[in-house]
Amino acid sequence: MFFMIRTNTIRLHEAWGGFPNADITNSFLGGYKPTKVYGPARLLRLLYDGAPGAEGIAEDPSNLHGCYWFAEDEIRSIKDWLDSDLKKDSLDRVTYLNRMAIALRNELRQQLAICRNWSPRFDFFARLTVPPQKSVVGLVGTVRGQRVYDSNNPRYPSVSTKDTKLSGGLKQYVINFKMPANSSGMNWIQDALSFDLLYR
Repeated sequence: MFFMIRTNTIRLHEAWGGFPNADITNSFLGGYKPTKVYGPARLLRLLYDGAPGAEGIAEDPSNLHGCYWFAEDEIRSIKDWLDSDLKKDSLDRVTYLNRMAIALRNELRQQLAICRNWSPRFDFFARLTVPPQKSVVGLVGTVRGQRVYDSNNPRYPSVSTKDTKLSGGLKQYVINFKMPANSSGMNWIQDALSFDLLYR
């Protein structure tokens, strides 16, 4: 089932409780709107389990109640687009699943602009399901492109600050669960769902 997410612009102090920090502000392309998000709505957050990535470096595991969320329907539309492309090759089931696992992770990293030293891998996802007649508040706007590696991270000294850029471009919902208006939201989060469920 696909949800058309209904939103309404509100005042900044109602959505965030103050001014967001530079990291959050800089994650948007063209600014953000303080927003109330009405249910029914389903948002996803990609999670990393803390194991070493391809570079052999482990980062801190993702925070389940972190602030960056994305519309499930948009993520599934990316999966559907990849699916139509892969099916042109008449692959057997095992090969199809292996290629989809790689392609979907790569495309989501690209469109969500998640630096590899923020989340070296995507292992799980959390789902925030806002019930009908309920809402959460936050900042909504387009994801700004980022470098593949955050150049401010000293743990990756061999990485050039001119490395390939991640495009961004999807809509993000940045939610502060410390806001009183979002206190119920933590109870609406279903966590530790296998990433594979997005395409199987």
